[in-house]
Amino acid sequence: MREHMEAIVREAGTIALKYHGGLTKTDIDFKSEADLVTRADREVEDFIASQLRAAYPWVHFVGEETAAEMDYRSGEAFVLDPIDGTTNYVHGLPYFAISLAYLRDGVPQAAVVYAPALDALYSAESGQGALLNNEPIRASQNDDPGHSLAVTGFVNLRSRVQPDNLAAFGHVAYQVRSVLRLGSAAVDLCYVADGKMDFFWEHGLNVWDVAAGALIVQEAGGVVTGMDGGPDYLSGRCGILAGGPNIHGRAVRLLKEAENA
Repeated sequence: MREHMEAIVREAGTIALKYHGGLTKTDIDFKSEADLVTRADREVEDFIASQLRAAYPWVHFVGEETAAEMDYRSGEAFVLDPIDGTTNYVHGLPYFAISLAYLRDGVPQAAVVYAPALDALYSAESGQGALLNNEPIRASQNDDPGHSLAVTGFVNLRSRVQPDNLAAFGHVAYQVRSVLRLGSAAVDLCYVADGKMDFFWEHGLNVWDVAAGALIVQEAGGVVTGMDGGPDYLSGRCGILAGGPNIHGRAVRLLKEAENA
C-alpha cells in the first residue's frame, strides 16, 4: 500500500506545481480570517480521493477540504492534507507538502509526505523504517538542548486561540541554538525524522496535519507525543511534540517550564 500511496501522491504533486507561484485572486478563498484554501488544494484532494476510492473502496477517506467531519478513529481511514503550508504555497515558497496517512483504528500504519517543489518524498510503513526518496533516514541523536535546532508553528496565534505558543517560543528560544518557523507542520515533522531538526512542537494542529509526519518520525527512531509528554498527539487537544530519542524528554521539560513560568 505504501508504494501505491507514493505513486498517487507524486502524481498529485504535478497538480500542485502547476499552480505554484501562479495563483490569481479568483483561485484563493478564505475559510476563516487567516485560513486559506486554493484551487490547487481542491484539485489535489479531488485527484487523490478519486484514486484511493477506486483502489480501496472500503476505506474511509478523511480530507481536510471535503470530508473533515468523518471519523478516523475506528476502522480503516486515509487522512489527507492536500497542501500543508498553504500560505507558503500562495506566496511561491517551497515549504509546502501533500500529506497522506493510512490509519487503522486511529493508529497510523503507512504514510507519505511529498514536498514537490523540493522533490522530497518521505514515506514510512509501520515496522519498516522511514525513507527519503527511497533512502533510509534517522532522527537526530543529539541530547543537548543548547546544541539543538528546533522548529515550531503558530496555528493558534493565527486563529486568535490560546495558548498561542508565544510564551513557549520565548522560553525555548533562550535554551536552544535556534528556533525556526517554516510554515508547514508536515515538512517540520519530516525534517525531524531526517535529523535536520532536533525537535518540533505546535498547538492546535489537526489529524491531517500530523498523522503522516508523526509516523515517519517514529519509524526514523524519533519520539512523538503531546506537548505534555502524553500519548495524545492526533486530536490537537494536547498539541504535538516530536523529537530525536535523546532530546524529546528534555524538550517536554522545556515546554512544561514555559507553561509554569
